[in-house]
Amino acid sequence: MYRKFGRRFKEQVWRQPLYRFLLVFLGLFFVLDYWHWAFEGIVTPRNYYSPFIDDHFNYLRGFTHILLGATKMVISLIGYPSFVYGDWLRIPGQGGVIVAYPCLGFGVMNFFTAFVVAYPKPLKEKILFFFFGIAFIQLLNMGRFIYLCLSQEDSFLGFTNHHDAFNFVIYLCLFFLIVIWVNLGGKKRAMLAAQH
Repeated sequence: MYRKFGRRFKEQVWRQPLYRFLLVFLGLFFVLDYWHWAFEGIVTPRNYYSPFIDDHFNYLRGFTHILLGATKMVISLIGYPSFVYGDWLRIPGQGGVIVAYPCLGFGVMNFFTAFVVAYPKPLKEKILFFFFGIAFIQLLNMGRFIYLCLSQEDSFLGFTNHHDAFNFVIYLCLFFLIVIWVNLGGKKRAMLAAQH
């Protein structure tokens, strides 16, 4: 029975490129997102908090400090003094932002990672696009932090909830980026196939 089901699944679902893409994409996105939220629950002082993991393995805190340090560097390059204190980035006389774990963009990065892994392209193209996309997401995230620090208000492009506004902007940008990436390789492969 299980062998028959496995054979049928392989023939009718797994060999179909669209179904395979959807299964890998949704499965990987679920695993990455669940892992992220579970880990956040372990390192945030609430129900399942683990001081040992928080002190020794908290990659979210490390990522926060790297992101805030890079944002502080960009702010100083555009001529504003700023300082980082814990999870707080502040421009004296302007404004500041407190970066909580949901502000790091892991949900967007999980979506992007799952898409790149699932999409049928050569490994080299996937690796290059993955690193470019992650850098792009975090550059936009840093731009949001700078905007919030300079605007002296808790809004983003006129939206009072800057998380939702940022998610809208980043997913829109990623959509166009993905469309370009998907179509770029297709034209090149079609030209090579026409030559042979």
